Amino acid sequence: MSSDDLTRNLNSDEEDNTTKPTITAVFRLLREVQDGQTSLNSRFEALESRLARDFAGVDTRLAEMSDEMKSGFLRLSDRLCDRIDRSRLHAEADIEDITRRLRKLESKAS
Repeated sequence: MSSDDLTRNLNSDEEDNTTKPTITAVFRLLREVQDGQTSLNSRFEALESRLARDFAGVDTRLAEMSDEMKSGFLRLSDRLCDRIDRSRLHAEADIEDITRRLRKLESKAS
């Protein structure tokens, strides 16, 4: 019989057991996969926890910045209103002065 004869009977001595996994080897590999999965799960949980802390910090900082911006805009608005009021008062004073001078000139002309 040739070595590639499919009808040949193999004795257990002739079998190559090095390529056949035993149940022990299968369970060992399964345990290694489970350990790897456990390790990955713990790393993902740590990452998730860190991201949650970081996002909470960012949210807090954004809230602080929002409050700072609101107060800054209020101060700016107050300053602008003060300037507009001063400008309006100066304009009114200038108009009164010009009106007074016109009346004076008109009274001299008549």
